[in-house]
Amino acid sequence: MGGIAHLKPPHAPLGPWWTILLSLLLFADLYHAGSQYYATPLDGDMPPGILITWDVQKIFDDPLGINVVRNGYEHANPNRFFSHWAFAMYFQVVPLLLQHFVDPLDSVYIACTLMKLFIHLGLVLLLALFVRSHTGGGWIALIFLAVLTTPLFQIGHYRQAIGIIDQSITYTFFYALPALGLLALMWCFQRLIQDPPGHPARKALLLLITLGLSFVLPLSGPLVAPCVLLGALVLAIRNMRRHGLAGWLRRMKNDGPVHGILLFLIAISAYSLWLGTYNTVGSENTPALNEIYSRSPKGLHDIFTTTPAIAILLALVILNMIVIQVIKYPGAKALRNDMAWSLLFITMYVALLPMGGYRPWRENVIRFDTMIPFTLGLFYFLLASSWLVIQNLRTKKWLYGLVLGGVLFHFTLTDFTLLNTNECEARAIERIAISTERTVLLTENCPILSWDVITDPENSALQSALLLQWRILDKPKRFYFQEQN
Repeated sequence: MGGIAHLKPPHAPLGPWWTILLSLLLFADLYHAGSQYYATPLDGDMPPGILITWDVQKIFDDPLGINVVRNGYEHANPNRFFSHWAFAMYFQVVPLLLQHFVDPLDSVYIACTLMKLFIHLGLVLLLALFVRSHTGGGWIALIFLAVLTTPLFQIGHYRQAIGIIDQSITYTFFYALPALGLLALMWCFQRLIQDPPGHPARKALLLLITLGLSFVLPLSGPLVAPCVLLGALVLAIRNMRRHGLAGWLRRMKNDGPVHGILLFLIAISAYSLWLGTYNTVGSENTPALNEIYSRSPKGLHDIFTTTPAIAILLALVILNMIVIQVIKYPGAKALRNDMAWSLLFITMYVALLPMGGYRPWRENVIRFDTMIPFTLGLFYFLLASSWLVIQNLRTKKWLYGLVLGGVLFHFTLTDFTLLNTNECEARAIERIAISTERTVLLTENCPILSWDVITDPENSALQSALLLQWRILDKPKRFYFQEQN
């Protein structure tokens, strides 16, 4: 993302009314996203993850995987302690704090909404910051770029192809939140390298934050470590081609602390990837590697063809690059080079994904969650190329505005359908809460803090314990659904 950093086109200032209008548009989209996040049901991984059941406790007992290293001891997610810790602590604390203002059940849904909105807004602002730092502009430009970005974060139908924030809050903690952290880490590295000398206290703080993220992130979600290692490989190849070995070594010496942290990040990521080989989640009945590879093309085909989302965005990026070439923008070659290196990264990523991305519930490996690195890269290049066209196109800008506005309006409209509301689940939980029975027969045929509908009351013990901890229930209960004759 650094190839166009030195090419800052002139920025035409916009008036205060534009700031107000853009801020209102951003708020409206975030409000809509929040209403969708609030309407999403709770998921079946919440009870064991929040109550820290015996299998999750093994991760807390060995957060850095030392026993795995020493004894070859296998257990679930040995390299994802920090995601488990953040997930458990958040839902043990935040809903109870929110209950000072709202009722217990609402506090849980609001807690989910706040975390998803935090990740949503964080990713939008970081993408906008990256583009602004490479193409120029002030605060109004940042808000404008955020307005362009936020419709791309899909909760509805297009989520199947370009979804970043999962409907499952658990998956959001393990995929989208580490992705946000990784972008923040990239931003820290960029600032350390590009900021002018001076302000030693600020640089020391930034170094400390970068070091902390470099330790935490590889031991969080499943995507961070492979992205770091592949990204480091591509970066090494690129620097070798650009500066030669001697020149690259000189640059590393000049930026000693930064490259030292980068090497530490690479080492922790390699360790995390090795720890992941001891993961027992989904390891039963795993197909042979050649069979997993044979399924991957179908996964790739599905995310490209199930919805037209990726095709539309790629077409717009291609159009932008053609326009940039036609208007002879001097940064066109640098932007194409950035795209080429990013294409090399994502090609290697997809090629290696079957070696660790298979799960029984993700049998084709390639899915919107495992393709988050590709999706964020696509968003970045769409945003950067669109912004360069907007700033440099001198004729028929209105026509380009119609095209870009039409695409964003289309993505906004496609995201207006709530696919899975939590009405049935909320109604069932309220019925359980007000019931005087110790075992509650439900008429609502929907999962409640579970992946499946609970038909045996004994299978609701963990869900009941979590509802009790959240003060939604005042005493332990069991519940189940049974078809009525």
